[in-house]
Amino acid sequence: MNLKWMGILALSLAATVSTPAQQWRQVGPAGGTVISLEADPHDASKVYLGTSDGHVFVSNDEGQHWNLLSRIGAGQDDVITHIIVDPRDSKRLYASTWSLYSGGGGVYRSDDSGRSWKLAGLGKETVRALAQAPTNPKLFVAGSLTGVYRSTDDGTTWERITPANHDDLRNFDSVAFDPRDANIIYAGTYHLPWKTTDGGKNWSPVVKGMIDDSDVMSIVVDPSNPSNVHATACSGIYHSVDAGQNWKRYSGIPFVFRRTQLIKQDPQHLDTLYAGTTSGLWKTTNEGGEWKRTTPGDWVVNAILINPKNPQRVILGTEREGVQISENGGTSFVASNNGFHHQHILDVAIDREHPDRALVVLTFDTNAFLVTKDGGASWTTLGPGLKRSDVRHVYAMPNGWWASLANGGLMKYEETAGKWVKAGLFVPEAAVTPVAQTSAKTAKGKKTAPVAKKPLAKKAVPQLLAFQVNELTFGANQWFAATTSGVLVSKD
Repeated sequence: MNLKWMGILALSLAATVSTPAQQWRQVGPAGGTVISLEADPHDASKVYLGTSDGHVFVSNDEGQHWNLLSRIGAGQDDVITHIIVDPRDSKRLYASTWSLYSGGGGVYRSDDSGRSWKLAGLGKETVRALAQAPTNPKLFVAGSLTGVYRSTDDGTTWERITPANHDDLRNFDSVAFDPRDANIIYAGTYHLPWKTTDGGKNWSPVVKGMIDDSDVMSIVVDPSNPSNVHATACSGIYHSVDAGQNWKRYSGIPFVFRRTQLIKQDPQHLDTLYAGTTSGLWKTTNEGGEWKRTTPGDWVVNAILINPKNPQRVILGTEREGVQISENGGTSFVASNNGFHHQHILDVAIDREHPDRALVVLTFDTNAFLVTKDGGASWTTLGPGLKRSDVRHVYAMPNGWWASLANGGLMKYEETAGKWVKAGLFVPEAAVTPVAQTSAKTAKGKKTAPVAKKPLAKKAVPQLLAFQVNELTFGANQWFAATTSGVLVSKD
């Protein structure tokens, strides 16, 4: 077996000790899910990337090349929601996390440029939001499912600043400081936004003009005009010119595309906004008067980074396409995943006759089947007809790619048609129809012993294989299938 592309099997990218006899390297597919991006405020070329499973990558050339730097958390499911580079010391980083299954999460701190991390506080909290006060860098706020927490000592200790067990002040998804007053804090919940003007002693809902039950995913306060506030929600993008007292929803983005995860303001042209949605990136150059989508509609945009000195350079972190970079203000994007191979692979099949050919199954529900014909140097997506969730296992057979189904049966990828089709005819054993026995008579009319007629065999009708196939393999002249109804053989 050719091992040169087998690094795709390593779902965890943590460094391991390997023997000289078995070394592994990654060969793709490139890209993967990016949850957070952050640049060093003193060096825009240094960019940090957080994933959905605790890995931190770094680029020293503004996203052109990536290197795996470290791991946050002990499980395989720590989602890195935010990374902050301390403006006072670029070696000091903070990260907020929550876990899908393992009960992890919290706020982490690194003092060595992200090479190692220690839990700073809020252990086992689902921390979905983190912000550092512009006017007092020692001050942080974090939003979790149980409330808003504040640290006044660089994350060493934390206190809850929202009432415990409050019906509405919970399930926080976003937090933001007023750029001129650290006592003014905005916090968005799964339901609606809230605001405090006294450091958390009192909270008021700021909901006028916002659709009820809006999951407020991000809040951005204009650094030059704190009364100018933007908020993104599952119901669209909202704008306030009076510090959140009144909101107006932007028009121009069709309703189906309104699940907006974040918004970023051009640092030099404040009327230019970028909105990252679950249906691509949208841009306005007149503060919401007109919106235009600048990426494919199936991109899920999780993070946006704009170079403050060159705002034409926009870096996106996406759910599947990895890192995408624009040099023309979002008009066009180019994939930039050199060193970032972080697709999660569920299954792989290798062509034993041509080991540079392989099929992999990704965790995504759409376009989940990728094929390489050159040992991982390039990958193409197979056509429709098969859902990732329906697959039990994939196989490389002499006549192409096959898949066994979780509910039984087989499918084959038809190269000419460019789609998956049902395949594999099962021929049951012929049914035998018994025939009644008859008695013969002698010449004198006496009966002899009964004479049995030969049973009649009904012709078997082939039908699509419906058994669950646990394994499929082949020899020189025949295929074998291990199924829930025994071993099957095919010679055609």
